[in-house]
Amino acid sequence: MMEDILNKFTRFLYLKIYRMYPEYPLLYPTLFVIDMVGYSTLETRREVALAKYLIKVLRGELSSPAFLEELKLYTPHYSVERRWRPPLLALPPARTNLLRDATLTRTLRVLNAVAYHVDLFSCILDEFTRICYKL
Repeated sequence: MMEDILNKFTRFLYLKIYRMYPEYPLLYPTLFVIDMVGYSTLETRREVALAKYLIKVLRGELSSPAFLEELKLYTPHYSVERRWRPPLLALPPARTNLLRDATLTRTLRVLNAVAYHVDLFSCILDEFTRICYKL
């Protein structure tokens, strides 16, 4: 329901900004309209919020023993070639779709993607958020 409300609002906002919106047969795709008005989907916002929470836990700004217990960091081995860099955080092996789409697994995927672009432990939180929204 929240997604429907967001879609209707962004279509209304698009109409107010650009002073036109095509009628039924020529509707714009929802993702196009959301991007044109400068918003992001609720799924993207949720994943970025989870990633920011986990970054704060990793940096020691927040205390969450349950999350820290589940995290496993990869450490580079001297024999690993420089061109292949393993991800920073290990993903738990997913035998089911439920575990593959679990909150922690999705968040770890986002953090691994961002870790290729910026150092997670020393970057500013605003820079981290900006890169998350780009990805």
